[in-house]
Amino acid sequence: MTIIALQPLTSRRVNWVILSVTVLLLFAAWLRLRHIVDFVEWPDEIYTVWNAQGTLSDRLVRTDPYWPPLHGYVVWAWRQLAGPTLEVQRVLSVFISLLATASVYRIGRRLGGLRTGAASALLYAVMGYAVFTGVDVRGYSLLLLFLPLTLWMTIRWLAVPTKRRAWSVVFTLALLLHTGFSALVCIPLLTLWVLVVQPDLFWRWCLVGLAVLGLTAPIIPQFVQENVLGRFDVVSPQLPPLIEALALIYRDFGGSIIFLALLCLAAITLIAIVRRPPVRQTALLLALWILSPIVLYVAVGNRDFWRPRYMWWVLPGLALFIGFALSCWPRKAFPLMLMALATLAWVPVEDSSYRLAATVSPPFRHVFSWFAQQLRPGDVLVIDPHCTCGEPYGWDYFVPLYFPTGYLPVVEEPGDTPRVWYLSNDGWDRDEALFAAISRGRRPSIFVGPWHFLLRLYEGPPDPKGISFGGQVRFHGAEIEGNQTVMGKHERFRVKLWWSADQRLSVDYSMSLAVLDGRGRMVAQADGPARSPDTPEQTSVWEPQVVYEDFRELQLPGNLKAGGYQLVVVVYQWWDGVRLPPEVGFADADALIIKKLQIVSF
Repeated sequence: MTIIALQPLTSRRVNWVILSVTVLLLFAAWLRLRHIVDFVEWPDEIYTVWNAQGTLSDRLVRTDPYWPPLHGYVVWAWRQLAGPTLEVQRVLSVFISLLATASVYRIGRRLGGLRTGAASALLYAVMGYAVFTGVDVRGYSLLLLFLPLTLWMTIRWLAVPTKRRAWSVVFTLALLLHTGFSALVCIPLLTLWVLVVQPDLFWRWCLVGLAVLGLTAPIIPQFVQENVLGRFDVVSPQLPPLIEALALIYRDFGGSIIFLALLCLAAITLIAIVRRPPVRQTALLLALWILSPIVLYVAVGNRDFWRPRYMWWVLPGLALFIGFALSCWPRKAFPLMLMALATLAWVPVEDSSYRLAATVSPPFRHVFSWFAQQLRPGDVLVIDPHCTCGEPYGWDYFVPLYFPTGYLPVVEEPGDTPRVWYLSNDGWDRDEALFAAISRGRRPSIFVGPWHFLLRLYEGPPDPKGISFGGQVRFHGAEIEGNQTVMGKHERFRVKLWWSADQRLSVDYSMSLAVLDGRGRMVAQADGPARSPDTPEQTSVWEPQVVYEDFRELQLPGNLKAGGYQLVVVVYQWWDGVRLPPEVGFADADALIIKKLQIVSF
């Protein structure tokens, strides 16, 4: 195989190359960082970060049975350095992905020069699965770093087979195998590369393999026990015909159907020029690399394994294959090719093939961050027993992050609690008896989350018994929005009231919500009938024993003095202003004090 010699460059050329690669890496970083938050966490990713909790001793004991320990140690060390949140852990994957992009550039430059390196690295930066693994906290990100790094070291060793370069291959290949058991499939690919390029070095390659075997011996028992004995004994629907299956997997790697057109263009280009000696060998090796899924198709034939994450090693091969083909185009057309590749970053990507189904990937961060702001003292959370609410380790990981005080009042029955949060599969496979108990005396209110992880507040009055005004209208409590009782001058605030009728009323009553100062003088008022879209203004049409909501807004004046104030409620006859007295024992006058406010001056 012809290897492009890395000739010394002029200082001007060096500066141009450094600037170009820097811009490319910054572009790749942006493509990944913009998904740090919006990629919904999924069980495998959560398990990785959950597994990295605790001390180093805990990490040594707690291992993923299907993965060697290296990536777990890296995540644990990063957690100690940067912090525990999932977003911070994803930044580590971004850094690893940038190193992988740089490694793809170096391989491409070795195989075809600067243009091959630039095209391959840019394509790797924008491919859908490369972006996903560059954010996802799983061992695939590290595998996709060590594979191109190992190939790069192998190519250097084939060019100049010194002991020092041989040991660099040994160490990078050992790191690759310590990252993931599936990296074993890379050994035949690397061996084929050696046999095609430098068959005389095959026996030295065998010595390299023995050295790698010695470094990976500690993980062999785990591989045999957890992967060989039962990993593939699953029943799955059969795959479609081979050509269709290959088209599907290549599309998933690229992220869209457009990538398939680009791959076909690259294949046609290399077929047209394959007779050229400098091209033939490299094109053949890269073609065999990207066609390696055929072996899995024949050997396994399992649709569940026909996913990018189970054939991750194909990803850098696709980038190099297409990059090598595009570099063979006329020099003047190459900048246009690069611009076209960059536009792939804005093509919508369906990433469902990269992870498990959405129904087993509840958005813990989105729901819990919102819930932590809405939760109030006295609230309870009821989780429907039929809810597909994520794995227990997901709760164990995220609850301390969003509820650091440990206050998450999960109960099995709602009881008489006024505010009940209900987590369920909305309208599907829920416990109807539990839902009836929650709905009894409470109304559905604000909510967050998708249908399979829906958290909704069911809100009842703070005082179910209530206080009667003149035996006609009953007051069931009030709630200031945000539960604030300390306010400033000029402040506007919203209050929610609950009412019911003790009996069928023959007349309509009005209600007044007011703020009184220390001398009983009114400084703010919201007067009139009940105000709510679901509450009739006329109390004469209210059904007895049914609780109605009433929303009021009060505006404090700017000339108030700092001090204590009272929020009071009054029920009166609108036609003559006569007030209905509260029940004896609850008020000394005809106004009921419901809150004490503190006005501060700045």
